[in-house]
Amino acid sequence: AMENYIGLRSKRVLLPEPLGLSEATLFIEKERGTIIYIQTFPHYIPEYLEQVTIEDYEDYILSPGKKILFLGLVDINTSINDSEEWETYGTASKAAVSGGVTLMVEKPLIANPLGKSIHEIKDKMHKAQHNIWTDFGFMAALTNDNYAKAQNLYSESGALGLSCYFNQPSYNLEEISTENFDAFIELMEKEEVEVPVFI
Repeated sequence: AMENYIGLRSKRVLLPEPLGLSEATLFIEKERGTIIYIQTFPHYIPEYLEQVTIEDYEDYILSPGKKILFLGLVDINTSINDSEEWETYGTASKAAVSGGVTLMVEKPLIANPLGKSIHEIKDKMHKAQHNIWTDFGFMAALTNDNYAKAQNLYSESGALGLSCYFNQPSYNLEEISTENFDAFIELMEKEEVEVPVFI
């Protein structure tokens, strides 16, 4: 039924070429938040949205007017220093979403806290959950201190993967030695575990 969907219509929707900026309506399934159909012809209703009157159909359309409507951007390399003196998840994500970013993935470069333990990652998730304006995810830090238990860090913390550096990238995050990184890889191969690692 139409109440399961919401429509967003604008005179300027950024679509793939050759359409470019065109008038269109995006149908979004509420439960999944997924775009299921893009309507570029006025008053055409796809069959799988069920036969409804134009009046019923219009009740479920929101319009931002002449503002440009486009898919959200993804920032997979952000670091948030969550402190009242510098920034918070709230202020950082507000700035991001104002520029069109709808998904932020934090890497432990200058992040505070870094995310070197299960506790730190879960604490970051808890703080972000109540303050962030975008979808979000965290990468855990792979370091000389935790490489032997990194599989548990990944599987039990809810992190999207592990992130490491071979030269010291910031004052509060050390690089991982090549010996320890090789030992980590060997351990993952031995246990036949797949862990996303960003270098």
